[in-house]
Parts: sequence; C-alpha cells; structure tokens
Amino acid sequence: MTETSARATECCRTNVDRNEVEEVTVELVPWAPVESCTYDRVLFAPKPYTPADVNMERLVRGLAATVPEGHCYVAGTEPTGIDAYAELLEALCEEVIQVETDADCTVYRATRPPDFTPGNQIEEREFRSSVGDYTCRFVTIPGLFSWEELDTGTEALLRHTSVPDGAQMLDLACGYGPVGAFVGARTDCEVYATDDSVLMTTFARRNYERNGVTPAAVETDDCLDAFPDRTFGAILLNPPTHAGKGVTWKMFQSACAALADDGELWLVYNEIMNYERVLRSEFGLNTKVVASVETFDVTVARS
Repeated sequence: MTETSARATECCRTNVDRNEVEEVTVELVPWAPVESCTYDRVLFAPKPYTPADVNMERLVRGLAATVPEGHCYVAGTEPTGIDAYAELLEALCEEVIQVETDADCTVYRATRPPDFTPGNQIEEREFRSSVGDYTCRFVTIPGLFSWEELDTGTEALLRHTSVPDGAQMLDLACGYGPVGAFVGARTDCEVYATDDSVLMTTFARRNYERNGVTPAAVETDDCLDAFPDRTFGAILLNPPTHAGKGVTWKMFQSACAALADDGELWLVYNEIMNYERVLRSEFGLNTKVVASVETFDVTVARS
C-alpha cells in the first residue's frame, strides 16, 4: 500500500492493525508505487480532487511497475474521469477490459505489454518570483498548492515577517518551499521544514537547492510530529484550512508548544478565519495583526 500523505499513511497502518491483516507494507512515497519494486497486480483509485494529469502520471507509473503480462486495475466514476483513464490504458496496452460496474463505479483491467516504456503525463513548471530585493526560482507541478505562481497570502507573509539572523526557523506546511527559500536566502537562519505531503517536501528540497538554501531538515509528517523535542525562534505558517479544523488546531497547538521562550509564530490567513482571536482566546498567545493585504491578514503571535 502506498500513500503521499503522512496522515493518510498512518490511517492505513492503523486500519491494517485493527483488521489484523498480515504481511502488509504501507509506504509513504511521492509517486506510487515504490520505485524499483515490481508487482503482479497494481490497483489504483484516482482521488477526485487530484488533477487528472497527476493521476495519469501515477497510473502510468503503476503500469510500468507491473510485471509483464501482469494486471493494472483502475477504478472510478464518470465525474472523476474514469473514461479518460481507460482511454490512456487503451493507448498503452493491447488488452483493456471492463471487469465490473457497481452502481456508478467502473473498474478496468489492463494487461501490461512485455515491452513498455512509460512516457511523462505531467510537465513541470518553472517560474521566478520576487519579494522585496530577493528573487527566487521555483519548479512545481499541477496539484501542488499555488503551483503556477507565488500566492498572495504567502507573498504578504514574506513581506511583513521579520526573522532574525541566527534563528532556528520552521517553515510549517512548507508546500513546495517558497517561505523557506526566501527566508533562507535573505537571512542567516537555520531552516527547518515539514509538510504532510511527501510530494510537497520533495519539491521543497529541490527549490531550496535551486535557491542556494541548505536546510537543517525537511520532513514529511503530520503537523510538527517530525520535531517533537525541538523549539524554534520563528515559525512561519500559511495554514491549510482546506484540511479541516482538526488539522489546523493541531498545528496551532503543536506550534505553541514548539515556540522558544522568545519565539514568534507568524501566520497569514483569510481575514474571515479570525485566527488572531483564536490564538489569543484558545491558545493563550499574545497576538497582533501586523498587515492586511487584500483579504489576508498577517499576524504575529507570542507566548
């Protein structure tokens, strides 16, 4: 079993244990399946919220990891694009059959040809972005947050955040790494980064390197689980509100615990979220809105 999300990976492991399933390996990987491994059967249910070309890249990689004459299965509904995935398999394999239809879900089985060279289904994008006197270069792909350009909220956070030289700075929910890249380029600080998505952290590492930033650590984990005993002088965060209140609250709680005595939590968010009030009333921090840009507020919080 493979996943790209640290939280989902832990859920998979929990459910395997609860159901007493033996001889199961659960791996956290940027692209499924695990590179260098081959399989007799590969099963893939594309996530409806993932861009189609990302799902197609995963499907082709799954087919490539199937042994010759082995079977690659894909399941989905018409709204999630199952017909397009079936057409992709038909273009690559001589034998593709519909094996089952249950309600709105359709399952296709493709037989991997003996000779198969996968082509790329997704193209990387490169762009430059400037904040103040600094310009950084980024490489991204569809499916990463704000993959075509630096988003307004993150830019506002970078323009109004102050991180002192020598600080241990955590880029929390780092995405493809714009915060760590800019802060690491303009200050002499020690950069740490973490994100739930291994695909995000994979590109964060690449973008730090592209911009001459050598991070102390880049980890894929849920919130701050990768740094249970470390404190930071500065934590920068653009909260992934789409992940739900439970994730956001865990981020706030763990960030509060990880702040050094004189540390600061800098965050940007849509003004309707009122996180400056939440951090003050629910987590006991002293908060101040330092800037408002369009619909975004930039807030600094201290213990």
